[in-house]
Amino acid sequence: MTPTPILLPREIAPGLFWLGHCMERLLPSGASLHLSNCGYLICGDTHSAFIETGMTCDVLVVMEQAERLIAERGLPEPRYLFSTHAEMAHSGGVGRILDRWPNVTCHGDISDFHLVFPEFEDRMFWAEPGDSFDLGGTQIEVKESVFRDLVYSRWFFD
Repeated sequence: MTPTPILLPREIAPGLFWLGHCMERLLPSGASLHLSNCGYLICGDTHSAFIETGMTCDVLVVMEQAERLIAERGLPEPRYLFSTHAEMAHSGGVGRILDRWPNVTCHGDISDFHLVFPEFEDRMFWAEPGDSFDLGGTQIEVKESVFRDLVYSRWFFD
């Protein structure tokens, strides 16, 4: 049975877009395994923000989808990138997004990002529970994560 593909990007709540794509991997048995590491774009009246970027292989799709949404819907340019934790499956696109949008700053668990992306060190900031970021008409609030992939994992709520 072939799974029904989920077409992305998809607006899952007003101003909240699910970005990414399905990655199909062929198993030694010949069966297909479908995987997805998603990114999200949250749009306020004055700013947009990425939450997660997906793996390195996802970032070009995530960026293209965000650019298309911004152009077609007149959404505000990204201002923030929020990373729950510094693991490739969740933050593989940080460098490319910071390079593409020079006004974006990265917040969250930035543990070793300064080593991987030294050219963007001045645009990386820890986000602590209780911090909030205004997008205009909505805001992102930083919360302590309930489930932690790494010690400093953070969750972000619109």
